[in-house]
Order: sequence, then structure tokens, then C-alpha cells
Amino acid sequence: MTDLFSQVLNMSLTASVMIVLVILARLALIRAPKIYSYTLWSVVLFRLLCPVSLPSPVSLLGAMDAPVAESESRITTVVYFQPETPLQTVKGTDQEATQFPTEESDSTGAISELEPVFHHTVSWMEVLSPIWLAGAAGLCVLGVGNYLRFCRKLRYAWKVKGNVYLLDHIDTPFAAGILRPRIYLPSDLPREQAAYIIAHERCHIRRLDLLTRGLSFAALCLHWFNPLVWLAFVLSGRDMEMSCDEAVIRRLGPNIRRAYSQSLLNLASGGRLFHGAPLAFGEGNTGSRIRNLARWRKPLCAWCCRWPYWQPVD
Repeated sequence: MTDLFSQVLNMSLTASVMIVLVILARLALIRAPKIYSYTLWSVVLFRLLCPVSLPSPVSLLGAMDAPVAESESRITTVVYFQPETPLQTVKGTDQEATQFPTEESDSTGAISELEPVFHHTVSWMEVLSPIWLAGAAGLCVLGVGNYLRFCRKLRYAWKVKGNVYLLDHIDTPFAAGILRPRIYLPSDLPREQAAYIIAHERCHIRRLDLLTRGLSFAALCLHWFNPLVWLAFVLSGRDMEMSCDEAVIRRLGPNIRRAYSQSLLNLASGGRLFHGAPLAFGEGNTGSRIRNLARWRKPLCAWCCRWPYWQPVD
């Protein structure tokens, strides 16, 4: 378990540098379509979950003058943070043996025997590893339990058309499910709002945002001790929602911005649970989303205008 925690620490350290870089890039791209900012977070997510990286002549850990050890194979290169240890290494002819330093040595230079029990030291990694595991397991159980408890409420929904369902006693539309995603609408939702609300949720489904948020929560469980990972989880969720808002405006025309913004105000849920599921139409940060829609302009980039993750609006 100590080796696993050491690996997670290394992943978290390099990902923290990338999170800072992405945050600075978000500031530079504040007027650009949010799909750019949202795409940058995928690099951070990959680094948080994948323990290997591509070979590179430049090392972030080396640039910070941190003690590192490098492990290289034919395809990948992994740079590890190497904490200082109080142990000494004695080199032999065939292999290296690691022993504790002692004050006395015999005439031949051999290290004297260590007294058992009294000279045993406990590494700080051995102390922190169980704490990290308990925190990760607790956060995972809490998130999965909340999601399963939420899914039990979906049994009372009834199908309207395709993957669109109506449900009583909910305040905002949302999408849920990864293998068989569905869109759930409040039963009292005004009919004139349904078209672009369904378009918003279908954008989430086509872009696999439901899967991405699930992986983001898994990364949050692994790196729960890193405050930058919590910040990245929140900011990536905001960029995801804003990019979907912009996609709806591009699809249905800028003339719906007033009605769309009013729907955000009416259906705002006032914040969601930290596990990031489901993806709700009025999922928090309503003021920033409305301000982003107010200053939105049709992008000149052809790639943005041809963003393919759409389904026809029924």
C-alpha cells in the first residue's frame, strides 16, 4: 500500500503543475469558446488517472529541482518523486543492501548487528498511507451511495419519446446513466422550453460528459488530499456546462438567449452534490453562465461552428 500511495503522490504532484497551467490558460482564453478550456481539462484528467507519460526531454519535477528517480521503457517514461530517507546504502559486489547507520564498526569495516525492536523506525509514508486509503474509500462510498439512492427515485419516471422521460417532484431537467443515458424532465416543465433543454442534455450525452464526470470523481477520490484537484473538479464542471450552453445557442440561434437565460434562473438547483452526477440543466453557477451567454459571439473558427456532438431536436 505504501508503494501505491507513493505512486499517487507522484501523479498528484505533476498534475498539480498542469492544473496551474490550465488555470492560467483559462484566463488567457476567457473570451474564447469554452470548449477550448473544457478540452484542456482532459489532459489533467489523464495525468491524474494514468501513472505513465510519454518520453520528454523536459521534466516538470526536474525543473523544480526536486529529487527524482526515472524509470524508462521502450514506450513510456515515468518520473518519480524520490523522498529523502534516513537509510544508508552499502554497495556489495553482487547487489546493494540497505541498512540503518550505526556508530560502531568492527576492524574489517563490516557493519555491526542492529539491536532488534529498539532501532526500528516508522516511515511517514507508512503512517499516511492508511489515512489516504481511508479517505479515498470513504469518499467513494459516499458518492456511490448518494448516486444509488438517487437512482431509486428514477423508477417512477414515465417515457415520453426516445430517451426522454418525465418525472414528478424534481426541480430541474438532467441526464443520467452511462450505458443507457436518459433525459429526465420535470412533469410541469413549460412546453416552449423543452426544445433547447433537451438539446443541452443531448449535448452532454453525445460528448460523453457523463462518463467524463464519473472519471473525474474517481480522480477526486484518489487525490482527495490535494486542494488543486478539488478546484479542477469544480472549474472543469463549469467549463463543461458553459460549453454546452454555447452549443445550444449556436444550434438554435442567438435569439433564444433571453428565454434560455430565464430558464436557467427558473430551474437553477442552487448547487449539486460533489459527486458530479447527474448532469442537470440548472446545475449551479447560474450567474456566470448567464453572463457568458450575454457576451457570447459566433466564433470565427470553422472547427467550433462544425462541432459534431449534436442530435436533431425533436
